[in-house]
Amino acid sequence: MDFFAITLLLTLWSGSAQAHAQKASTARALPKPFVSLSYCATDGVFSLLPNHGRVTIARAGEVELQAEFGPGDDDGATFRFVQRGKVVFSFVAKDLSAPGVWTAIDPAHDRLAITDSDRGAIGGFHVRVFQIGDGGIKDVSKAIQPAVTDFKSRHYCKERGNNVQALRWVSGDLLLLTEVYPTSDCSPDLGHFEGYRVTVPEGRIEEHLTSEQLRRYPGVCMENDQPN
Repeated sequence: MDFFAITLLLTLWSGSAQAHAQKASTARALPKPFVSLSYCATDGVFSLLPNHGRVTIARAGEVELQAEFGPGDDDGATFRFVQRGKVVFSFVAKDLSAPGVWTAIDPAHDRLAITDSDRGAIGGFHVRVFQIGDGGIKDVSKAIQPAVTDFKSRHYCKERGNNVQALRWVSGDLLLLTEVYPTSDCSPDLGHFEGYRVTVPEGRIEEHLTSEQLRRYPGVCMENDQPN
């Protein structure tokens, strides 16, 4: 799967999310897509959860990550880490309603960063980070908090909050995108985004990137990239 396939999948994220939302309440209706950065196929796996049934969405070493929607519209989705056919860790993402899930994979350190959405193609995005080790699966999602807090101190949408996405792993650190929700009620900062490279699990900010710096950051893909 190449970059353009990932861009297509992001488009499908919006369309499939709309289909899934038909059985949900109007409060979960999806806004118009607004995406400028894209995920790179070499950095992880983009998956679409079916309305029914469990699917494997990522692998790290001997561990598979499986996910499935709950039986009710407001039940979110259950994620299970499965090793040798046995569930070794699980969690419920109650805020997940759109079927698109991006999993950034760090094969060198057996870590996964999961980005999901409670509305669709423009948010609200949430990130969960997990370390896979001999002692089991450890939730190290607190590593993103210093970056989220720093961005919020300068840019924040009171009506809808902010987005955060895990773009990719960079030499063991996690590259995050933080963004003001891109709708008109979040003016004047609507759609403003910045980047952070943070250590995991410490959460130390190693790099803070402006929007332009993030666009030009090595390995970051843009939705409107054109072949040379």
